[in-house]
Amino acid sequence: MSTAFISPVLRFLRLRFFLDPKRAGSIPIKRLVTSSILEELLELGMEGKEASTNWFSSENSLGFISKLYLELDKDQNGLLSKTELQNYTGSDRQPVRLTPAFIDRIFDEITTYQTSKNPNEKKGTGEMDYKTFLYFVLAMENKKSKEGLRYFWRLLSFGKDYLDSFAINYFFRDIVQILSDNNIEAARISDVKDEIFDMVKPQDPLRITLNDLIRSGCG
Repeated sequence: MSTAFISPVLRFLRLRFFLDPKRAGSIPIKRLVTSSILEELLELGMEGKEASTNWFSSENSLGFISKLYLELDKDQNGLLSKTELQNYTGSDRQPVRLTPAFIDRIFDEITTYQTSKNPNEKKGTGEMDYKTFLYFVLAMENKKSKEGLRYFWRLLSFGKDYLDSFAINYFFRDIVQILSDNNIEAARISDVKDEIFDMVKPQDPLRITLNDLIRSGCG
């Protein structure tokens, strides 16, 4: 990948992730000019500003995301498979471990690219491109932002307007298995569900909406 090509692409996609979260294809001028993200972009090249601390600089954004993408792309086909994404462990600041259920939901929801010529391959069996990976990393690194919450919401809610016991059970099963494989006793799923609902305090006691999650500050 050419650094000269990737740098402006990264800058555009970050602006779009935060300022056009619904992917409408346009960013309102008022939102753009009042955004701290634009201010950070305009600081590039200003005298006295440290480029390595600016997300939009090549030293920062390219040094982390582009290098990470290339490291994960083991077969060097320019795309990431589920197996390759499984090796994503986050950053030093926010280490993570992705579960199989979570990765399945990512690939169910995103636009993927087929690497085989089989027309009968099911949805979710393709591979992730660089732009989609960038959005994923931005969401992972900004989980508590509204944009990050919206990104994960469509993964966790299975396309519904709410989270319920089924969704919590679905994702927590893998966590229980991982803990069990490491001889660690896991909490009961029912207890975890009750604790989540107690923290969020949704308006409907059986369902958590995105607004409930944002309002609670527990995202």
